[in-house]
Amino acid sequence: MKKFIFLILLISCTDNFIIFKGEFNNLVLSAGSLKNAKKFLKKNLEIIQFTPREEKIIEILDIDSLEKEERFLYRYYIIISTPNSKNFDLFKSIFGEVKRSGIYIKENPFLNGSSALGIYGQKEEEILKIISEKRDTIFNIFYNKMLKNLRELSYFPGKRKDLSEKIFEKTGIKIEVPVGFNIFKEGENFIIINAHYPDRFILFWKINKKINLLPERIMRLRDSFAKDVYAGDSVIRKFVNYKYKNINGKRAIYLYGAWGNLNLKVGGGFESLVFEKDGNTIFIDIGVHEPRKWKLKYLKMMESWAFYPDLENGKNN
Repeated sequence: MKKFIFLILLISCTDNFIIFKGEFNNLVLSAGSLKNAKKFLKKNLEIIQFTPREEKIIEILDIDSLEKEERFLYRYYIIISTPNSKNFDLFKSIFGEVKRSGIYIKENPFLNGSSALGIYGQKEEEILKIISEKRDTIFNIFYNKMLKNLRELSYFPGKRKDLSEKIFEKTGIKIEVPVGFNIFKEGENFIIINAHYPDRFILFWKINKKINLLPERIMRLRDSFAKDVYAGDSVIRKFVNYKYKNINGKRAIYLYGAWGNLNLKVGGGFESLVFEKDGNTIFIDIGVHEPRKWKLKYLKMMESWAFYPDLENGKNN
């Protein structure tokens, strides 16, 4: 009964509110008989993140294995087709008449808020080439949409302006903090906020110098800080991946993987974003501990807002 009342309140507060089928990261794939293209796409999009469980950042569902009445109730779709594919009529019904090979995008193809990406080629070999050349673009299109939706969900209950002001005071960066987080620990140049059920921690740390943005250097920094404030947490090296990003015109490093604590015999997933601002180094780190649940959604919800600071404004509003 309580869940029903909450749902009614949620719908009444949100225009065009829709509950989509599936998980936050499900991507429905229609590839017809193009088995090689389907296999190649899954290989390139289903990237694993260790939390320390193996969790797929994007998890692909095969539309051909779903019941007809259910298959249009999801948020994200990708349709692969050639003129001779079984699903070519479906492709045309979404993207219209196609003449050129390439990538097509359609917003709200089914339910309002859904999104579809089409890959069209005359032959399967041409589609394989498109996927190979555009795999990062395809991944990022869906990844950014996923983060946008999780950001909206995070902010739905409201924002903690007082915590945003506290973070700005410590680090000089502006972050809008959702309701549900509180101060865990703070020092002269850092602040950690947390939330429970599951346990989530976010560190905002200003280092008063530039540092080399090398993966091992960042992991050592995290370990040294965690030794003092997290009772001995450390990065599990074999589970870490990284890449470089652009933050406000500056090079940034993004790491993600798993942490462990031998003293407490616990572990979980983490992500770190480190970049330079005004001659200082800004270190943002998110972590989750919940042994009974999958952790990726909670990490991505925190990433969706904590890793997107407003660096344009000279002061915190």
